[in-house]
Amino acid sequence: MLKVAVPNKGTLSEPAAEMLREAGYRQRHESRDLTVLDLATMRETPISDERSVDDQVEWLDDAHVLYGIDGAVWKANADGTGEPQRYIGRADSPAAVRWSAPPRAQT
Repeated sequence: MLKVAVPNKGTLSEPAAEMLREAGYRQRHESRDLTVLDLATMRETPISDERSVDDQVEWLDDAHVLYGIDGAVWKANADGTGEPQRYIGRADSPAAVRWSAPPRAQT
């Protein structure tokens, strides 16, 4: 299953918008709600945060997304369950660090 977090701020680049249209996705224009799109089923799942998410969204892992609101980064379940949790205070935008291999121990 491939999951895509579609931004709700500004507009998608034309190549990205075309790719989503070809996959059968109908873009939302009336809502600023953050949703996760399952490309296998074309089902949108709203994130449980009722605030307007007006920032970039970053995948933390297969089950969680990060986004910035009110000077903090929040973590929410990608399946729409549960309440969002404050992940990092005094921050504006998420940036998840991923390792291709575990870091080596310092000697």
